[in-house]
Order: sequence, then C-alpha cells, then structure tokens
Amino acid sequence: MSENNENNENNGNQVSNTSEVSLEFTDKEKASISIWFSEKMAYHPFAFCCSVFSIILIVLIIVVSAGMAGMTNESEYDWIIPTTTESKNNDAVKYAVDHVDLLGNNSVRSLVYPLQYFFIFSSRDGSDLYTPENLVHMCNTETILAKSELFPDYCRLDENNECELPSSSIVMYFYDFQNISQWNCTLLNETVVNTKKQVLYDAINTGEGREQYGLWLSKDSPSKGYSTKAESVWYFGGPLPGYNTMVDREDEQFKKYETYLTGGNAEVGGVEAEFFDYFNINTNADKFLTYYPSPYMSTATEGNVESLWVSAMNQNNEVSRLVNTDLLFATFSIIFVLIWLRVHTKSTFLALLGMYMIFFSLPFSLFFYKAIYQIPFFTQLHSLVLFIVLGVGADDIFVLVDSWKETEILYPGDLKTGGENGGCNRKLIHRRLHTCYEHTMSTVFNTSFTTAMAFVSTGFSPSMPIATFGWFAATCIVANYIFVITLMPPALVLQALYFDKCLPCINSNNNDKDNNNNNDYVGITTKDVKVVHPQEIKPDTNESTKDSNENGHIELKGINNNNNNIMNVNDGITLGDDISNVDGHEIIAPSDTNKHIQVSQDSNIDIESQEIQHRTRTLSLEEQELADELNKTLIEEKPLVDFYIKVMTTSVNLDTITFKIEKDNTPAPTTLIQAMDLEESKKSEENKNIYNIKFIAWILFIGLLIFGIFGASYGTQLEPPTEQEQWLPKQHMFTRAEDALFNGFLGFDDAAFEKIYLTMGISGIDRDGFDPYRPGKFRGVTRYDKGWDFSMPTCQQVVVKMCADIQTFQCNADACDSGYLARANSTECFMTGFRTWSEDTYGENTYTMNSSHFYYRLKQFRETQYQELEPFITYQDQIGYIDGVLKFVTIFFTSTMKSTVSNEDKLDVLHNINKFIRQVKNYPECNTCDCSSLLFTSPYAFTWMRTEIGLVQGFYQGLFIAFPVAFCVLLFATGNILLTLYAIVTVFFIVFGVLGFVNYSMGWNLGVAESIAGIIIIGFSVDYTVHIGHMYTYGEKLGVHTRDMKYRIASKKMVATIVGGAITTIGAGVFMFACQLQFFVKMAVLIVSTIILSYIYSLGFFMGLLLVVGPQNDEGNVITYYETIQTYFNLHKEE
Repeated sequence: MSENNENNENNGNQVSNTSEVSLEFTDKEKASISIWFSEKMAYHPFAFCCSVFSIILIVLIIVVSAGMAGMTNESEYDWIIPTTTESKNNDAVKYAVDHVDLLGNNSVRSLVYPLQYFFIFSSRDGSDLYTPENLVHMCNTETILAKSELFPDYCRLDENNECELPSSSIVMYFYDFQNISQWNCTLLNETVVNTKKQVLYDAINTGEGREQYGLWLSKDSPSKGYSTKAESVWYFGGPLPGYNTMVDREDEQFKKYETYLTGGNAEVGGVEAEFFDYFNINTNADKFLTYYPSPYMSTATEGNVESLWVSAMNQNNEVSRLVNTDLLFATFSIIFVLIWLRVHTKSTFLALLGMYMIFFSLPFSLFFYKAIYQIPFFTQLHSLVLFIVLGVGADDIFVLVDSWKETEILYPGDLKTGGENGGCNRKLIHRRLHTCYEHTMSTVFNTSFTTAMAFVSTGFSPSMPIATFGWFAATCIVANYIFVITLMPPALVLQALYFDKCLPCINSNNNDKDNNNNNDYVGITTKDVKVVHPQEIKPDTNESTKDSNENGHIELKGINNNNNNIMNVNDGITLGDDISNVDGHEIIAPSDTNKHIQVSQDSNIDIESQEIQHRTRTLSLEEQELADELNKTLIEEKPLVDFYIKVMTTSVNLDTITFKIEKDNTPAPTTLIQAMDLEESKKSEENKNIYNIKFIAWILFIGLLIFGIFGASYGTQLEPPTEQEQWLPKQHMFTRAEDALFNGFLGFDDAAFEKIYLTMGISGIDRDGFDPYRPGKFRGVTRYDKGWDFSMPTCQQVVVKMCADIQTFQCNADACDSGYLARANSTECFMTGFRTWSEDTYGENTYTMNSSHFYYRLKQFRETQYQELEPFITYQDQIGYIDGVLKFVTIFFTSTMKSTVSNEDKLDVLHNINKFIRQVKNYPECNTCDCSSLLFTSPYAFTWMRTEIGLVQGFYQGLFIAFPVAFCVLLFATGNILLTLYAIVTVFFIVFGVLGFVNYSMGWNLGVAESIAGIIIIGFSVDYTVHIGHMYTYGEKLGVHTRDMKYRIASKKMVATIVGGAITTIGAGVFMFACQLQFFVKMAVLIVSTIILSYIYSLGFFMGLLLVVGPQNDEGNVITYYETIQTYFNLHKEE
C-alpha cells in the first residue's frame, strides 16, 4: 500500500509540476516574425511607440503642407457616369456648342434655365388665396428679389435692354407692372382682383385654360371652386457682363450667381439674407452648431399667406451648409468613443492614444490615397469614413486590451519587479505581449481584411464618388489595423509599467486566489475507471462521505470537495464496461487514488477506483501553455458572460419535461489531461442525453431564422426609387416647395419638364486625356461626322420632316402626360424658319441652292434672326458653325415627361425617344443623306437616371464581391466549411435583414444612401461572426472538440469584446440621427440597425446554431476532408 501511495505521490507531483507557468518560447513561436516585433515592443516600448507616433506625425505634416487635406471643388459631373451613351452624347454636344463661332449680337442676357427662382404662396387657413390683402403680402415677398440691389446685373434683359419682368409671376398677373421702376405693392381694388381671378377660375375646367393658368390654380381648386396656392417663376439672364457666352469661364459666372443669391461659401448672405430679415427668421449662424437647425426649417408667414422660395443656387448652398453643420456631430461621436474607451480599458492613457490612432488613421490614409493612388477627389462624403473607423478602430482596441488582460491570468506576476537588477520583468512582459500580439494579429486581421475588402468592392462601382469612397475607406481600415498592431501593443506595456497605479487598467486582485488553487487536483479520464463486480464492493460505512444528492449523483471520496465534483450514472452498467461514455461530468481524483467512489442512485453500487492509472507523461511546453490558457479561460469570472452562457445552455429533458439550468460544478481542470477528461465527459453527456434539449438556444435559432427569412424576403425586393429622392427633411422649406411644385398645381411651368435636343453631324467623343477623378476639368473632344452634308436637299428634308413628326409622335409611357412625346407648341425648329426667311426675303428655295450658296444663306440667317419661341435669343448654338464651317445642327422640344419622375418611368420614355430616332433613321431620305449621326441629349434626367441605376448595380456588384471574400476569409480563419457556411448565412440575414427592415418598416427604396450603406453593412456584419468563428475553432487548438466546450471558450473570449464594440459603433453612429441631411440620417439608421442585428444574430443565431448543431471533432474540417479524399484516391490508385 505504501509503495502504491509513494508511486502515486510521485506521479501526482509529476503532473502537478507541469502546471507551473513557463515563460519560455516554443520553437514554433521563435520561428514567427511576431517574436521580433513583440520583443522590441516589450524591451523598448517607449522607443517603439514614439517611432510609430513620429511616423504618423511626419505623414500628417506632409499631408497638410502639400495641401492634400483640402476638399475637392465639386463639379456637376462628379456623379455622372462617363461611360454611358447619354453622358457621351451630352459631352460631345456640349463641347461642340462651347466652340461655336460667337455672334456679335449675342451680348444680350438670354434665358438660363438652371437659374430659375420659384415662389410658392398658400393661404394658411385654406381659404381663397386671391384677396387684395393676400396679394399685397405676395407682392412684398417678390419685391425682395425684384428690388434687390444687384438684380439689374443678373436679370434677363428684354429687347429694350431693360430687366424683363416675368409673365409667369402671379404678382405680375394682378399688378401688371410695365417695368421695375413701377413696382409698388399697393392694395388693389377688390373689383379688379375679382375680375382677374374669375378668369383663372373659369379656366379650371378647360384643358387649354389649365395649361395656360395651371401655375396659379391649386390641385384642389376644381372641387373648391377657388385656389389656395399660387406659383411664381422668375428667370435670370446670361452671359453676365464681361463674358461672351454662358460657357465662357462658366464656373466664375455661376459663382457670381451664387454669391448674389446666397452669399456663397456655405454661409447666409445675398438675397437669401434679405428674405430671412424680412420674415424675422433666425439663421442660427452664431451658434456652436452653426445653422442648426437650418433657418429653412422655419416658416415664412405674413398675414394669411405662407411663402416658400427655392432655386438651384439656394439648394446647392444649403446642402453645403448642412453638410458642414452635420459633420460637427462627429465631435460628439469622438467624445463618446473616447469615454467608452476609457470605461472599457480603464485607462485614460490608452483611451487617448487609441483616439489618436483612430483619428489620425484618416490623414495617414489620405497620404496613400492622394500620393500613391493618385486620386485627387476628396469631398464631404469621404469624411463619413470617420464614423466607420471610430467603430472599427475601437473594436480592434478592445480585442487587443481584452487579450492583454487574459495574458495576465495565463502568466501572472508583477511586471514592475523580478527583472535583472531588480528592474522590470522584461521576460514576463515579452511572454505576455507576444501571446497577446499573436492573438490580436490573427483575429483583427481577419475582421479588418474582410471589412477592407467589402469597401474595395465599392471601388469597382461605376459611380466615381462611391468608388473613391470605397478605396479611401479600405485604406483607412488597413491603416487602423497597422496602428493597432504597432502603436497600441507598446502602449499597453507603458500603461502597465508607468500608468497602472494612478490610472488602473487591470484588476488582478483575484489572481492570487485562483493561482493558489491551481494544483489542488490532478486529472484522470473516465476511460481509466472500470466497473467491478458488486460482490467485490466493500460497503462504505462512513455516512458523512455519502452523497445525499437527490438527483442520483456520485461523489468522489477523500477529496477536498469544495466544488461538489459529481458524476451522473445511468442504469445498465455491467461488469467490465468501459464508462467513458457515462452521462455526466469529469471524474477528478486526488493523487492517492485508492479511494472508493460511492454511488447513491437506485442500486447501492460502489465503484472502486483501484484500477485508476494516472497519465504521467511530461507535457510539452506548448501543451502546458495551451492547457493553462484553457483552464484559466474557463475559470475567469465574467458575470455578464457567465449569465449569457447559463441562459443559452438552459435545457429541458423531454423524458421528464423538467427544466434545468446547467451548472458545471466540477472544478476547472488544471492540466491538459483534465481538459481531455472534461472533453470526454461532455461528449458522453451529449451522446447519452439525446432528449436533453437546450431550448433557449433552439428558440433563438429558430426565431431568428424565421425573422431572417422574413427580412431577406423584403430586403431582396428593394428597388430604385419610384420618385425623386429627398435629401432634406420633410419640414424643410425646399422639400415642401418641391412637393408643391410637382403635386400642388393643375399645371406646370415648362421648366418642370425635360427638354430634349436632337442633333445631327456629331458622331461621338474622344475621351483621350479624360481624368475620371477630375471629371469637370476635361470631358473630351467631339468627333464630327465627315460624311454628313447638310446642304443636300434630302438632309434638309430629314430635319423638316423630323420637326413635323415630333409634334404628333405618340408616347405610350406613363410619364408622358398627354400621350405625346412633345408638349404642344414647344418645338424650336430653325429649319422651318430658315426656309420661310429665305423665300420671304430672297425668293429662294433652300432645296435648289448649291452647296456654297446654301451655307452662305444659313450663316446669314444665323447671324440676323432669332428663335420663334424666344424672340430675342439667337440660333447660335443650334446652327453649329465652327471656324466658319457647319459642323452640326440641333432642334429641340419640351417633352411631356417631368424631370423628377422615377427611373422606371424615365426608362419607358427613353425607349420612346429611341423609337422616334429609329423612325427618323428609317426615312427614305436617309438613303442618300447620312443620318447615322442623329443623337439626342437632355440636360439632366437621363444622365442622372444612369447614375442611380449604376449605384444599384454597384451595390449588387459589391455584394457579389464581398460575400465570396467574406466566405474565403471565414474559411481561412476557421478551416471549417460548416462553420463558414453558418457564418455566411448569418451575414446574409444581417445584411438583408437590415435592408428588409428599411423597406418594410420605413418604406425606403434602394437609393444613393442605401446603396452606399449596403456595402458598409457587409463590413460591419462580418466582424462579429469572424470573431466568434475564429474563437470557436481556436478551442481545437486548446485541445477541446465538443461543441459545448468550444461554445464556452468562444463566449468567454469574445462576448465582452463584441458587446464593447457594438456599444462603440452604435454610440458613434447614433449622433447622426440629429443630422439634418437625410443622407446622414439614413446612414445612422442603417449603421445602428446593422450593429444591433449583428449583435443579436452573432450572439443569438450564430452562437445558438453553434451550441446545438455546431461542428465538433472533425466535422467540417477542411484538412480532414482533404486527407480523407487523398487517402481514398491513393487506395484506388494502389488497387
């Protein structure tokens, strides 16, 4: 007996000795590159930290001094996709028009459609708007524009070179001022008012009347018998004094218009300021959040009249103003993240340095973006990356800090003492930092790579701003990863050595207690326990050692059983059975193993453990480290995480229909052997208790699966907007004005409809030298059709016939209001005027002229005559003489399609336009006249339609790139095909769950904001699943193979980090809810809902799935599958 005891004691000591902490590195660790970095950081933290800090500072100085930090001057072409047919045609015609020979009589300011100024008036109580008192208030409002100091410099001039007062003004209709000097808002005679308004009301029921007076009749006027709304349209002229044409230094002229109307520079000034002063509206320009809320969120009222005003210049300046204001909310996001970093890391030093890392990753990335990538385009859109980096960067810091905290449990000791000459324990620092460093490098790399690739996928978007946003965001994610593995690790060492006392970071009060108990137990496996015959069992009379547990558990005798080590025993155990599959927990025995194990379930069977043999082989250094990590991971107290595990593992036994909260009452294993014991017992429990269902995990899995399918069904139904996207709040004056313009009146001004230009003589455009990142600088050079000769009678006849046919061409698209493609009396055809002029003036038929005489007369007509619809605008741009040679001709008409209809409607109208062009090209005259160069252009609608379609295509293209990349990263990180499929399904449900939410609950479409945010969603949604999947498979490295144990390890290591990251990202994004631009609000909704769904699905759906059907042992292991297939083929090869 004594000999056995001595042997057992020696064996026990041998096992116990392997539990001692070793600071030595394995051969594998010594061969890794990370050993060099961790050594430099551990032994020279201050120098390493300062080096990285200095590099960032140097790059920042370069960026600032080189002017890289400035925003790009945006142009009207930034969002236009240059490869579309519509864009190429527009650019070709515009270049040609810009180079036509100028006329001497073209100095008169002609009509400039982009510079219309709209007024909308409405009666506040819904009564008749047209009363003398109300008309005075309406007149006072228009007076602010008409009598502004600089109006004579910008007004449209009439034939007498005086400012033209627009006939489309409701004030002009009632007051009938002859010129600007007579403008005086007196109270009109009621009889005069009644007479004129009766003319309007009589026109309500006639088509011609509605077209003529529809601007001044509200949509409800037919039912009410009077109008509650009215619209006035004012025009401005160009070119401005000192410019030859509107395209002569175009940017300069538009800047002057902007300054006149708004003050420019995203501030309040010009005519706009006069409106605010008159209506006593506070601009909020002196607040910290300048112009918040926007002055246009106020109402402009006088008497019973509410006034609205809007123009393109006002809109542009207002958007710039709101962008600048909304970006100030990033300040609050930064403050929140800083506070949360301080709370989570418990270190002000780490929090401040972390914010430095996050914030300056943007200018650092900007250096690569502009200097290396050679992308000069950078706007307010790109500043949105800050909100993304705040969330991602903080999450990476949490992973690093949490890993550092775990190493203190794995390698306890005082870092400040124990080193050479009584100094810092650099060896311990190095050991801890290397373990932390390797874990962070792999974990953060997986998430950063996936997120970066999600943004890289947007780099292939056909829309240049979206593509450049993707490249910049991806670079910021990479820069953030580089900083988190270079700047922050030495910062951890500095914090532990120099900032720990005054700013505590890691609480280690309980470590000594845990370490003192590390060697209390040694482990054995259930395979070492054999069932003996009952006759050989000696009854144990020591009642105090019998298990009184009512659940029929057995208790190990002779053990300091503070943790109630128990094992469940099933019936049916027979002599000689191996009980390695016993349903229960591991068996823990002390070093003196000749003890009895008392069984107190049904039969009083006593199992004698006399055949127990200890595993006494010496563990390798790597095995011991892994065992220590496993054991200490499981024993570390994390109350919230432990509660989460307890809830998720709550089970119900279907045999007895009783609920049980599982408790792991065994002590934590302290060696690799004990870990294997725990693993075997967990496996046996799962095999035996097939009716023991973890119902909470199943409920979450099934419930979120149903919700995910429901959300995905709506998310996949997202389509482009069916109406014009709104960028401003509903209460904003411009939003209300736009709604009134398109939905509030019986008729519309011509400006509401898209103009269509039909041009012959231009064959295309040469894009050589075009810079896609400076789209407004150079658009290309026009190519002209060398085979086209307009002097040919058949070519003239094509144009004449085309002008006639367009007025009767039917359009079957819903957007064509009247059933025709062109509005009545809206076609401007120079050829009919030229033929009439030639016959009336010279008695000559243009069809019989020879070529030289024809071109001479056409040039003469161009220089002397004016358009029919605009009597003092020349044909300079429609009869395209360049260097004295006719290169092209253009006719135009106003279509019946409003510019703001949905893309679907625009596509239908586009189909009808192309149908008309095909009809023209099939004219018999085109057999001799070259009609191949006939093309159409429009100012805005169809090019922007292609942009919106491109955004949607770019979104789905991004999905097709990002999902496979995420799949590959997950497969690489986990090495398990089943786990990867589970994760991808989770990511799919998150992405389309968010899109389904905004579609079903908020009624959104797949517009610009949704297309941009959709790719961001992928980056955010992948992070948590990658973290969990990586840690789940990491359990294999620690020597555990059952899903239950791997689930616990993943929970212990990652749940707290995920919670911290979720709070940070939500906190960074939630401040965007206060923004005024709807783009930022939508981004806030999408980002916050993505994080919430990612949190729910990663911890509920994904973890629940892993807990109940997660891969265990070799299930789904790619290497095992590969080896199996290889073995199979090798065997068949041998045969």
